[in-house]
Amino acid sequence: MPFFQCDSCLKIFEWDRVKVKKCPNCNKKCTFNEVTNYTTDNGGPGNIDPRLMKK
Repeated sequence: MPFFQCDSCLKIFEWDRVKVKKCPNCNKKCTFNEVTNYTTDNGGPGNIDPRLMKK
């Protein structure tokens, strides 16, 4: 299942698809960016790619 990160509070959620417009963690209207790593040399599906995450 893919991982999505809130662009406001940076909380990561595991969802099959983004189904909310407001973050359940910070309660703000946010954009959710997919941060799942699908490359097999990095462990395959289900691993979070740190290069895609906001810091």
